[in-house]
Amino acid sequence: MSFSFPGGAIMRITKRDVEALLSIARYRFLTPSQIERLHFPNLKKAQLRLKFLFESGLVGRVAQPSPIIQGKSEFVYFLKKKSLEALECLNGSFSGSQSNLIIPSHIPRAINHFLDINSAGIAFEVSAARTADSACPIKCHFIPEYLKEVSERDGRLRKAIDAHSFNGKKLPDENRIKPDFVMALDKGEGRKLLFFGEIDRGTESILSASADKYCLKRKIGAYVACFDNGHYKAYEKNFGAAFNGFRVLFITTTEERLRNVLDALTSFDDVAFFWLTTLDKLDGDVLTSRIWRTASPGEKLQAIIKTDGQTDGLIGDSSHQSHPDIKTRKPSNEGRETGFPGLLHHPE
Repeated sequence: MSFSFPGGAIMRITKRDVEALLSIARYRFLTPSQIERLHFPNLKKAQLRLKFLFESGLVGRVAQPSPIIQGKSEFVYFLKKKSLEALECLNGSFSGSQSNLIIPSHIPRAINHFLDINSAGIAFEVSAARTADSACPIKCHFIPEYLKEVSERDGRLRKAIDAHSFNGKKLPDENRIKPDFVMALDKGEGRKLLFFGEIDRGTESILSASADKYCLKRKIGAYVACFDNGHYKAYEKNFGAAFNGFRVLFITTTEERLRNVLDALTSFDDVAFFWLTTLDKLDGDVLTSRIWRTASPGEKLQAIIKTDGQTDGLIGDSSHQSHPDIKTRKPSNEGRETGFPGLLHHPE
């Protein structure tokens, strides 16, 4: 396809180019390998088309500061003003959401953390798309922490995720959760399950000697308080659904770090709603693969979606009443209600 800019310049562009631009618009910063996973058959093809878009002035790019993977540092691509002009010409539905976008004025210092959040979003998006033709198609609604939206009331930019207040009241510091992403998995018919995501790059201390310093144990305590106090229900407005609980998906760097986090969780009661995995597992199917460890001692690896060859079911689907409810460390039935009945146990 081809289009002309207001000045009269004509440019030829492919459908995949447009899809790549729309993905960069949605995720803000993407690498060629991330864009390849979304739209291209191989990395070389993605790199060639992104090079064309860059040389055409449709995207900007900078070298990823770190880490250097396999001896090579990838470029990080982002939108420019010319990108929006092109998308307005090529995609009529895009102009209506243009006001929600921010053209980056600079590359944030935490760009690698941004990219890890985006890798999680892409992993869930791709995995959910694979269920489209299954007996249990799943839709993924993913909101990264950095996403901003325009308030209908006053037009000012506001975070799509409001983690600091509940019913108009400011939460105390110890009850504030600061998720890297919030996600709902939707099976249809109003059935949605809520997930909070944490991308842990191993830089945050497990325990701080100072009560004022944020640390991993304080973060865990904030999620426990959020669960017990029902503050997570503030997110119902984001997804248009009622929630009776949530899971925390904790994604970290190494197995050693994962074990340290599991040790930290032992200081708390009833934290089986924490599920953990490592960043390298995001390369696979994050919904159907058994990659998630729970905080319950002795638990086998879990998958978020059951696929046993007979029925496909999202964890929490009430149609699977034959499966046991989520187990906590308490031997009695006084454990924290998760809103995820019918947890599907997958043997390792």
